[in-house]
Amino acid sequence: MNRLFRTITLDDEEKETLIREDSSGQNVNFIEQKGTCDRVFIRDLQVPMSIGVSDEERQSPFSVLVNIEIEARPNPNWRDDNIDDVICYAGVTENVERIASGRSYCLLETFAEMLADYCLSLPACRAVTIRVEKPEILKNTKSVGIEITRRSDH
Repeated sequence: MNRLFRTITLDDEEKETLIREDSSGQNVNFIEQKGTCDRVFIRDLQVPMSIGVSDEERQSPFSVLVNIEIEARPNPNWRDDNIDDVICYAGVTENVERIASGRSYCLLETFAEMLADYCLSLPACRAVTIRVEKPEILKNTKSVGIEITRRSDH
């Protein structure tokens, strides 16, 4: 399937040339205006997992809250209305659950970094903010946790 992209003239500071692969596997150059992005988000995903500094904490699953915001490149093929052209939040959710259940963790920080690594591996991801919380784990707190932001090199 051939894809047609309109050429847009912008100042060098406002444009970013990207090489994307279209659905036929062909590399396609297109220009993306800097400063534009899409945001894919997942809010308050409850994930049971083995997490805690002490062995005792890791003995029984604990439910943590995960919030993810992915800064994504805009989809140049949006007219195609195709799930394969975007970051699928259902797929991200499934991978969060897989990463959580794949091992036990001592630190929320380690889990958050693993999630960020996964999200940054998605081709359209420019940056990601991960927030992981342990609700009601400390007296007089609603939750405690970590929030990290990481950027992609590609």
